[in-house]
Amino acid sequence: MGQKLMQEPFMQTYTGKTIKILDPDPDMICIQDIAHHLALINRYCGATLVPYSVAQHSVLVSNLCSPEDALWGLMHDSAEAYVQDIQRPLKQLLGTAYSDIEDRFLQAIANHFGLTYPMPSIIKTYDNIALLTERRDLMLDQGEDWGISGVSILPGKIVDKTWNEVEMDFVLTFLCTGGRV
Repeated sequence: MGQKLMQEPFMQTYTGKTIKILDPDPDMICIQDIAHHLALINRYCGATLVPYSVAQHSVLVSNLCSPEDALWGLMHDSAEAYVQDIQRPLKQLLGTAYSDIEDRFLQAIANHFGLTYPMPSIIKTYDNIALLTERRDLMLDQGEDWGISGVSILPGKIVDKTWNEVEMDFVLTFLCTGGRV
């Protein structure tokens, strides 16, 4: 019996594309996959009081950004469409094993959509504003310090939306911030 060759790790996307996990091809990236995947991936491992997706979080971050950074704000977690959302403390524990793969996807996404890589550092500030606002609105507060300072929580409340609404919001935000298909 012949030896079976090990296949390079890959994933199949919503639109049926096959993407190599260790060497993502920018030509295989598409906004439909990103929007659909992120609309169905819950933030915080699903520990929110209502379903809350990475796509809705990304739209919130984009809305906080200046017009020139809004597309990066939307796409800042787009690699998670291919590698899942992992909570910050676990990401730190996994080290480069996860972050290297995530970074390869983010570079492929930036390349595909014509974004300058790396993303502007200000995006992390807006991400933290969204994170603390999400904590207030979507989670039970046990008084734990999340180690984030220097940012203010948004005054309004996060509105509960269906994944279909969020997927559409993501695509519309993409188009309105200058994204090209």
